[in-house]
Amino acid sequence: MQSYCGEQPCGRSDDRYCIARAGRPPRRGRSSSTAVLAQQNSAVTPEQVEALISQIGTVTRSRRAAIVAALDAYNQLDDAGKAAVTNFGMLAEAQQILGIQDALAKCNVNYDAVEDCWAITTPHDDSIDKRKTCGIGPNLYIWDKGNTIVFWEDFTYMGSSELDINDIILRGGDYKYTYICDYDNSGYGYDKELGKWFAWATFEMEDSEVEWLRNLLSADTVIMRFEGTDYSKFDYTWTEQDRQAITDIIDLYDLLKAVTPEVREKALRN
Repeated sequence: MQSYCGEQPCGRSDDRYCIARAGRPPRRGRSSSTAVLAQQNSAVTPEQVEALISQIGTVTRSRRAAIVAALDAYNQLDDAGKAAVTNFGMLAEAQQILGIQDALAKCNVNYDAVEDCWAITTPHDDSIDKRKTCGIGPNLYIWDKGNTIVFWEDFTYMGSSELDINDIILRGGDYKYTYICDYDNSGYGYDKELGKWFAWATFEMEDSEVEWLRNLLSADTVIMRFEGTDYSKFDYTWTEQDRQAITDIIDLYDLLKAVTPEVREKALRN
């Protein structure tokens, strides 16, 4: 029996093909049943996703690849398959922790082992003495095993003239906010090493007041005015570095507020 290449028509009336490669069977398209079987064999199963999730272990930024692999596999499942993944909660928590740790990486995190608490600032704010300039320094304080988060806002004046702060006014577009200083939350003096007059004020912010910062960030320009008890004034305009530091702390604050205290603690301790 002759074999046919299945490639070149020879013009025979019975539509057979010429003998181009002896012994080679004719090529045919893959049957639909074979294609479906191959697709089924390559499909991810809920059990495989569960195994990938179990392999994540303690969540740190170094486990990003394992978290991404588990998430990619989970997203390949249909709704029924996703519902069958019994340890999805571990994956969801891992994503939350990783997101917080990414945000923490942009900040300076100081842990006090005696008080069992965390103080979180920004590199920009911590460099204010080196910059010898005014600034705003939002920061977070977390204690009670992650149950309590306080948002602090520090203001710093640094200049050539003495200024005892009475109030601080922030103007950004149509937004205007005033912070009233008192003796228990502000002070001033002269730093001989820096050769500058300085003044500071710090405020504990409610969530509604954190919203002030969001509103100000939406403005093209934000002016921070320091008014002294003697009615002297000094205006400082936020820089891009100021804006970024504020944004980084607010983003971290939002992520921390969105999770349980247990997840916060894991993100901070891991």
